[in-house]
Amino acid sequence: MMANFFSPAPEMDLCRAIKSSLFELTHKGKQVSDKFNKLATRSILGLLTATALVLEDAGIVVALSGAVMGSAIIYAFPSIIFLKLTSRLMAEGKLEKTRKIMIERFANKFLIGTGCGIAVCGASVILLTKFKPGFL
Repeated sequence: MMANFFSPAPEMDLCRAIKSSLFELTHKGKQVSDKFNKLATRSILGLLTATALVLEDAGIVVALSGAVMGSAIIYAFPSIIFLKLTSRLMAEGKLEKTRKIMIERFANKFLIGTGCGIAVCGASVILLTKFKPGFL
């Protein structure tokens, strides 16, 4: 319990995860400047804080994060890890670019898309249930 007391706030973990994903998408392994890092941190924390101020029910935040992160953990993360690993191994020459590997890489890309679609569907159901109770 004491370790949790002194550890960074959960918002910082979420901010760090969003930031690393943003940097991976925008900079693709290049060095991120301190100015952009600070701007991204302030923007994400500002957005999270504004959302927390507007929402009266924290349950919706928990439900949304559960829907999105659950889909990411189940579908996207393993596929992303596989794609990164195979691309690194092929670049180093430790893995041949065979037809089987390319089909498996395509299937993993499809699985990432499926996971994103399921996350959007889950978030939509949660939002519709919260803001339009009789709709579903």
